[in-house]
Amino acid sequence: MTLNDFLELVTDPYYEEGYSEKRISRVIDQYKGIAQVFESFKAKDSEGENGRGITSYQMLELDDRWWIANIVWTNEDEKHPIPK
Repeated sequence: MTLNDFLELVTDPYYEEGYSEKRISRVIDQYKGIAQVFESFKAKDSEGENGRGITSYQMLELDDRWWIANIVWTNEDEKHPIPK
């Protein structure tokens, strides 16, 4: 998805009317200014639907701050439950 596709998605009324996400767990592997963050979450949308998923962030430290280089996420389903 392009940046413009993503911006259109998150400005859709579906998200503007309410979407919340709460972290369940986080694992961070870091070495010499690079980090991989693996985070599981639970979410609730504007229609009251609950879900869970996992987000992966690749990060880079430059100029005394962390920058997100890449984000990938997927939602949990019956065939692929989030590991305990």
